[in-house]
Amino acid sequence: MSRCHSLTSCEDLKLGVPVEVSKYAKEFTKKGYVPYSNDVSVSWIQKIGKRFLCRTFAIRKYKNGSVTVAEIRRQFANETPMLCHTEYRCMGGWVHDHGAKWTSKGAYRYWGQNKNGGPFIGKILNMDVVIDKYFPYCAWYQSEANINFWEYIQIYMREPKVELLCKAGYSTFVTCIRCLNTNEKSLDKILKVKPKWVEYLKGKSYYHLMACRKSYVKTEEDADAIADVYSNKEALSMLKFAPKGMELRMCEYLHGQAFYKARFYNDYLTFRKELGYPLHERKYLFPDNLDQAHDEAWKKVKEVRDAKTNALIKEQYAQLIKYQFTDGDLLIRPAESCDELIEESKQMNNCVRTYAENYAKGITAIFFIRQCSRPDKSYVTLELKNKNVRQVYAFHNSKPNDAVMNFVKSWKKEFALT
Repeated sequence: MSRCHSLTSCEDLKLGVPVEVSKYAKEFTKKGYVPYSNDVSVSWIQKIGKRFLCRTFAIRKYKNGSVTVAEIRRQFANETPMLCHTEYRCMGGWVHDHGAKWTSKGAYRYWGQNKNGGPFIGKILNMDVVIDKYFPYCAWYQSEANINFWEYIQIYMREPKVELLCKAGYSTFVTCIRCLNTNEKSLDKILKVKPKWVEYLKGKSYYHLMACRKSYVKTEEDADAIADVYSNKEALSMLKFAPKGMELRMCEYLHGQAFYKARFYNDYLTFRKELGYPLHERKYLFPDNLDQAHDEAWKKVKEVRDAKTNALIKEQYAQLIKYQFTDGDLLIRPAESCDELIEESKQMNNCVRTYAENYAKGITAIFFIRQCSRPDKSYVTLELKNKNVRQVYAFHNSKPNDAVMNFVKSWKKEFALT
């Protein structure tokens, strides 16, 4: 079966609105006009040749009692959806364009979206008929998978063993069918787990399935703990720091702390690794007071980072000091350290402190303009990049006075800057 349905052939399908869709639209209109509740989408599945086509229609009713029905989406099973271009109005909801052509461009917005931001499938009006006539053994009514019938039936058409999973109580794994070995016959081999986990996994999630495949998971309590971690992105990241055989202990430690601290713990481990601490030692891997240990580790990391940045800034300073200049009233000089950038940022109420890394790498250069009578008091901040003055700001990013701007002109002329 072709995986792609061309635009031309899709446009050539001259299909009218199904009678049942028109009837539904009339019934929808009878409910009367209700503000913000006058749009609905419904779908219809039909067989064309050997392929199944799902068509979605947008129905809109108006105050005068009229109703419009527009087909906004078509998709052959397991092929690329074709969308009828629509426009989005911020306060008005989804608005369809009746005269648009069919397109497969994903950049276009269209009527409605599902929870994952993908194509919306409205209520399928003839679902029961489709099941009875074409898929009597699909086990849709036994499924607990969090997907709509059209998504489910596409998976079923690719992999009929979905029926076995649903009837056996494992419908939650339908959406991760690719993680299973559907060439096998026994459930343990299909799920790729030891036989002892088969009963436990009934009704469980994908994360539980992945947990049961780990050799260090011995009990159901272990599997539950690991599944919780797998379902949390931040918590999952921490496992990359786990010494061999310590994964489960790390999960137990996080549960004992408070699960919302997953990012906190992940940051702590990152800091410790950056500082070169042996994470296989329990005292570093499982601190008694995570909050305190995190703050201490961050303080040390900051000291190390600042020391490295300061060393690089010193090198930049040595190269830029040649641009130091004064006219007797004002002076200009390059920033000498991270601490100076931080202090400048505080006094000037600007964000120059965030330029430390780029300054250290030589990407840009930061200069301070001071009054000669008060050389330690911040006055104006200047950025120089590739011998080009990029920014000159006084307090709170305000424009400097004429005296300062004339001084900058003299400085640029003195050193052939722009």
